[in-house]
Amino acid sequence: MFEAGRKRWSSEGLYQSYDAFAAGEPCPACHRALRDVDGMAEEPPLLDAVSDNDGFRSAHTACGFGFCRIQHCSTDHCHRCCPPPPLSARQIDVLRELLSPTSSGPLFGWYVELTCEHAEFVTTGRADEPPHTARCTECDTTRGVIVAARSSNQRADDASPGAAENAETASPHFQPLTDEQWQRVARIVQPENPAHRGRPSADARTIVNAIRYRAHYGIPWRELPPSFGSWQTVARRYRQLVTDGRWEQIMRMLGET
Repeated sequence: MFEAGRKRWSSEGLYQSYDAFAAGEPCPACHRALRDVDGMAEEPPLLDAVSDNDGFRSAHTACGFGFCRIQHCSTDHCHRCCPPPPLSARQIDVLRELLSPTSSGPLFGWYVELTCEHAEFVTTGRADEPPHTARCTECDTTRGVIVAARSSNQRADDASPGAAENAETASPHFQPLTDEQWQRVARIVQPENPAHRGRPSADARTIVNAIRYRAHYGIPWRELPPSFGSWQTVARRYRQLVTDGRWEQIMRMLGET
C-alpha cells in the first residue's frame, strides 16, 4: 500500500519542496494546511479543530492506516492519501550521518530469511545485533526477518556465497507446538462441545502457532507467512483470546512470555 502511494505521489508530482512547506503552502494532495504560519493573514480564521478533523476523518474511513499530525499544524493528514512533509537540509544531513557507515567501523554481513520466504544478504554495523527488517529485492518492499545468520567472515566485503555454510545462527528457529503441548492448549482454545454452524473456523492449532510465530520474531501481523493463512484472521482470533483471558492462560501453561 505504501509503495503504491509513493509511486502515485511521484507520478502526480505531489511531493512538496521544503521551501514551499516552509512558506506555508498546503498539502498538494488534500489542500489542507501543513503548517500554521504566523502572519499569513491579518485575522487568522478561527478553526474548530475537532469538528474540522472529524469531517476529514469521515471521508477517509476506508484508508485504514490512521492519521498523522505535523508539528505546528492544527489539522490531521491521512497516512495513505497525503505524502509526508519534506525534510529540511539539516534533517537530511543528520539522517545521512546516521545512515552512512563510518570509514573506520567494520560492516558485518547477514544472510536473512524474510517473511515473504525470500532470502537476502544485508549488512549492519554491529556483530551482536541481527537486522529485524530487510529490503526484499524480489518483492520490492521491506519485510520482517525471521531467521538471520551472520557471515563467518568479519567484514561484509569479505563475504562470499559459500560463507553461508559456516554462518552463525543469530535467531533461533521457531518451534511449533508439540502434540503434547497442543493437547493441553486445546482444552483452553476449543470448547468441549462446540456448537458451531456455518463456515468452518480456521484450524485452532495453526492460529496458536501463528500467534507464537509472530511474537517469536517480532514482526507485524501482515508479515506472517502465507502458510498460516489469513493474517487478518489470526489477528482477530488473537484479540478474542486476549480479551477473554485465554491467551494469558496459554502463555502460563507453556511457560512463555
